[in-house]
Amino acid sequence: MLDYRPGDAWRLRDLTWRFPVRRVMLTPELARTWLARETLSGWPRDPAQVTSYARGLREGLWRPEPNDLIVMTEDGRLVHCGLWIAAIAESGLTLPVWVLELPIPVAEQLLRIHARFNKPLQMTDDLEPPDADRK
Repeated sequence: MLDYRPGDAWRLRDLTWRFPVRRVMLTPELARTWLARETLSGWPRDPAQVTSYARGLREGLWRPEPNDLIVMTEDGRLVHCGLWIAAIAESGLTLPVWVLELPIPVAEQLLRIHARFNKPLQMTDDLEPPDADRK
């Protein structure tokens, strides 16, 4: 589980020091496969935003970077960044992405922490975990 001390702020990027991150060449076909899997987060994707991201990818306006982590459980369930995956599927491009793989209990704890703040995961969030999630 995640180890907290009272007063500690926490960031998603802190997990990259403790759990594996791998670079994957994400094809549209693989993206659709990932999107079809069970997800843990339940955050909705806005179709207009997916289309906008896909257009930006096709026009070369931007590309996923290492800090745009796709977060999955070790058994392949999507936790975070379905928007990126959907945009790559729609764009028709094959692009490198970075995938952070978490044990299921850590992913569930991560989602509880962020649910407290009623917002999706962000790499730079400074969040205080709920007391129940502190050791």
